Amino acid sequence: MMTSVALRKMGYILAVFRVTMLQGNLLDLFYANPQRWAYTFQSYAFLSRMRAQLQPLSYFESREKKRKQRSGEEDKSVEKNEQNTKIQFFERSVYSDRYCFAQNCFEGNLFTEMEWGIYKDWHSWLINAFPQLKLDGFVYLRTKPETCLQRLKKRNRSEESGVTLSYLAQIHKRHEDWLIDKKASVKIAERIQDTPILVLECDEEFESNEKRKLEMVEAVRTFITAKT
Repeated sequence: MMTSVALRKMGYILAVFRVTMLQGNLLDLFYANPQRWAYTFQSYAFLSRMRAQLQPLSYFESREKKRKQRSGEEDKSVEKNEQNTKIQFFERSVYSDRYCFAQNCFEGNLFTEMEWGIYKDWHSWLINAFPQLKLDGFVYLRTKPETCLQRLKKRNRSEESGVTLSYLAQIHKRHEDWLIDKKASVKIAERIQDTPILVLECDEEFESNEKRKLEMVEAVRTFITAKT
């Protein structure tokens, strides 16, 4: 949360989508009955990420302007950091959906072999059909599962009340397999194999630690500068 605030102050555009449906919160349904909703949830999550990444920059600029109007913030960051607004941050991506969350569903027997095969088939096809889905870099907020659970409890979202330490440990392992260990079994798409990764160690509480917060923001700024 505090990292998001800091990035917005620097003038960057943040794209954050929560996966919901007209019938209710799909994330809540998934956590309540993962065996029933895993394939449905991951399919819709991918659609949401893809839709977000394909939106024009003007769409997110308009959302950011409306957000500031609602919160009463002064709209000064864009004027001071015009170049920064050309850079977008996505909370997650079509790649984390595939290599972490969908992979975990399959290895946890929440996908059947057929569902996993279908998911990989249309995921690969869509990634290749839309070259603009390629990202310039990944920022990995590396955090122990125990710390994540503490922060989930602090955030206190009703749909996350059933999240267990075991599940968080599984998701942590998928991120490590993909981004750190680069395990061959993950079979990373060729187009992102050389995508640079910034790893930020986030176990230390930084919400009220201005020094640590500034260090993290500066690391992100340096990472971005190297890419622009």
